[in-house]
Amino acid sequence: MVIQECMLGLGEFSVDKPKSLCLAGPLNNGKKLLSQIIAFELDAVFINLSPEKTKDYSPEQLTYLMHVVMKVAKAFQPTIIFIQDVHRVFWKKVPREQEGLNPRLLQKVIKSKILKSIKKEDKVMLLGTTDSPWSAKPAMRRVFQKSLLIPRCDYGSSFLLWLEVLSNYAGDDSVDDYVYSALAKVFKSYNSGDITDNIAETLNVRRRMKLKSNPLSPFEFLDHFIGENPPTFPPEEKLMEKFQKWYQKANKLCVARRKFFKKKNEKDKNRKK
Repeated sequence: MVIQECMLGLGEFSVDKPKSLCLAGPLNNGKKLLSQIIAFELDAVFINLSPEKTKDYSPEQLTYLMHVVMKVAKAFQPTIIFIQDVHRVFWKKVPREQEGLNPRLLQKVIKSKILKSIKKEDKVMLLGTTDSPWSAKPAMRRVFQKSLLIPRCDYGSSFLLWLEVLSNYAGDDSVDDYVYSALAKVFKSYNSGDITDNIAETLNVRRRMKLKSNPLSPFEFLDHFIGENPPTFPPEEKLMEKFQKWYQKANKLCVARRKFFKKKNEKDKNRKK
């Protein structure tokens, strides 16, 4: 889906692509990593315009910065212009602890200085991530032409993640084959970021030095999740339903599909009458 939505248009193929794409999903589920992978695979310039990077600019300085950014983006395309947690830019009300970032400053220049500057033939894309899209004003949906919802890990994705990351830390000989399947089954709904953090912290340097004398047990990863304060759990079903509800409104294909079936149902009712 990601390849279809953005990578083809930014690569060698001259096909239609959206000017802007929003990746939505729970906290720590790999949205930023996916953004970096897109840039890496395209050999694209990655420009980070998150509020943490622009907080010290005045409105006048930010306008000039956007002018320079777009000049660089077009000169060295393909280019990904990245904004992490883009819902902050469109917050209805900025939390007190976030006021220092002045996140809504970017809202005034995204459309006028970035999107309007991107022509059809330019291989430049605005890419945003969000873990709380419903906290933003409706204007955010109008800024992003495409939206993608990053789902929870299933068994297959979880298995490949444990296999790849765990074997890199512990080595292929230190883990029995059945362990990967067991871990994937037990932790299949956990966010990918939580899994990689667990592996990195559980298999620290001291633990890796003892692997030969003290073999790795799958229960060590369970202890890490449960032993944290507070414990780490997979995203709740209510949260995923909330994401799905937002996605149904943000994705234009979902909106068109809903309208189509609504008209179809009305026609069927009229025929029965």
